[in-house]
Amino acid sequence: MRTTFICAYVAGLLGAGTAILAAPGERQSTYRPGDPTEARVSIQNTPLPVELHGTATVTLGAAVVQARLTRQPWEYRVISIPVGEAPSGQQLAAAGLDGWEAIGIPFQTSGGASLLLKRPAP
Repeated sequence: MRTTFICAYVAGLLGAGTAILAAPGERQSTYRPGDPTEARVSIQNTPLPVELHGTATVTLGAAVVQARLTRQPWEYRVISIPVGEAPSGQQLAAAGLDGWEAIGIPFQTSGGASLLLKRPAP
């Protein structure tokens, strides 16, 4: 009985030791519990393609190009939805073809609900 217990104990120690050694990566430890470990962050910056629409073509040489920031003007439209009905896909698709997009969620009114749409102003 004693031999079986000792064999099981040794097997348990070997199993636990190999599990610790087989753990992936390098173990990070601190002097006190709760202390932060070393930060290991990898950042990969990849260039994103940029397309400019509605601007004049500019040839860059040694010249300095001046830029002006402007705000995008928007047009807004409200679609009313009667009580107990949902906005139809055809109604929204027609508005989408005209450049309108829904923003936010429908808000309740006394006659049902209203859906707010916006598009860039011409």
